[in-house]
Amino acid sequence: MKKLLKMNEIEELGEFFPEYHIGKLGEYLFINTGSSVLLQAHFDTVASLKVDVIENNGILRNKHGVLGADDRAGIYAILKLLPYNPSILITDGEESGGWGMRCFTEDIDKSELKNVNICLALDRQGVGEYVVYNDIPEKVHNYVKSFGFHREHGTFSDCSIFTDHYGIPSVNLSVGYHKQHTANEYLVMDELELTINRVKKMLLNPITKRHNVKKKKYDWYDLKSYGSKRIYYDNNYGFCDICRSYGDLEKVDDYNVCEYCKRLI
Repeated sequence: MKKLLKMNEIEELGEFFPEYHIGKLGEYLFINTGSSVLLQAHFDTVASLKVDVIENNGILRNKHGVLGADDRAGIYAILKLLPYNPSILITDGEESGGWGMRCFTEDIDKSELKNVNICLALDRQGVGEYVVYNDIPEKVHNYVKSFGFHREHGTFSDCSIFTDHYGIPSVNLSVGYHKQHTANEYLVMDELELTINRVKKMLLNPITKRHNVKKKKYDWYDLKSYGSKRIYYDNNYGFCDICRSYGDLEKVDDYNVCEYCKRLI
């Protein structure tokens, strides 16, 4: 876990995954094993501060602030579950609006995911919770609850983009981190291990049918670039050309800008 917390680039995960498909410019890492279960997490964190891990009674913190367990804890869980042969998707850029997942949906045709019945995102705070961001069928809710998870409400994780695009149900499961995005973030390893054990049972008893989700209609994609990263957005939503915040945009001169940066032009 400590080694994962100190990584800087998604390509560094290559030492754990000898055979993988990584998107251009390090946008995502994808392995399709043929499993009906896709495990998903994101590599990026909200801060790139120095990580000096302090562990006390199975609780990890960063001496210098943000720990980054959101979402290195999810990647750790995936590594522990490799013996059960899940398909794997690790994205970059979730904390910046999900640009890595958007690049994945542009690159990977739905035919390459025909074997996948469910996406289990490992990117939720706390313990024993699951959240959804799409209108998934009740049978999927019942399946997830049968493994001990209870439903809560969440705002965003990039698995929602995955489900919007492919119509494959996704749920986001707790992985034991708390107070994410703050200097007080911490990770409870026992809570993470609880989720790992539950997901292990899900992999051994996978949902037997894909219960498709109705897709939202978008006017994807205009393609822009920001530095070395590909950025996708629809007509009125995406990354601000000035501050890179993600949300509603307005065209001003040759820029797509948020409400705040509009005042700067």
